[in-house]
Amino acid sequence: MFMLSNSNNELEYDNPSDHAYLQILDPEKNRVLMVKASMESFIVQVRELADVLSKGKLRATLHCVCRTKKMKNLSRETFVGLLQPAWSKTFHLSNHPMEWLT
Repeated sequence: MFMLSNSNNELEYDNPSDHAYLQILDPEKNRVLMVKASMESFIVQVRELADVLSKGKLRATLHCVCRTKKMKNLSRETFVGLLQPAWSKTFHLSNHPMEWLT
């Protein structure tokens, strides 16, 4: 199931593709969107890593991984990617937008 935001009403629908999908929040429009992918593909959410590296040009997105009720014995895997800067690299708060600091 996924939620479709329509004006002030939220409606629940069956997923039309019958396989796993991703829901993301569009904070500017205050609505939830569904990200579709083919059965042979997978979705990568880079989250805070891209947010920090791009100095706010790319933003982390509130998201939810979902599956249909028909899918049984389906696993969801999480892989962690860590980025280690050079030992001589110093991060400064002044390089990031001020709204991040509140």
